[in-house]
Amino acid sequence: MAVAHSANANVLTFKAGGAISALHAVKYSAVDTVVIATATNATGIYIGEDDAASGDYISVCVAGPCKAFCDGTSAITAGMTLAPDANGHLIKDVTATHVVLATAMEDLASGTAVIEVNVNGPLSV
Repeated sequence: MAVAHSANANVLTFKAGGAISALHAVKYSAVDTVVIATATNATGIYIGEDDAASGDYISVCVAGPCKAFCDGTSAITAGMTLAPDANGHLIKDVTATHVVLATAMEDLASGTAVIEVNVNGPLSV
């Protein structure tokens, strides 16, 4: 199992309701089940820590520091709020309609990469 979170992260185990790529945003789909987050307004969004097939169990960072796959098409700087995009990547939050998932803890000038983020905790819309 990949360890993408720090000792200070709050990590829970959920069943994967579909294929999930490591370090991507996930959302609730049913009781104790998560799927890849494919929208910026998803309910209950967190960071899945491992690759998983449907039916596998996956560690999910629900609060605290962890690594996440980010898209720096719009440059990300430490301290910026991040929301998931349609691919489950975290992006710079550019509108009030996004559900903010995390705060960037390091910069990403461009491209896609894994960076340290701080997941803001249990979210519900």
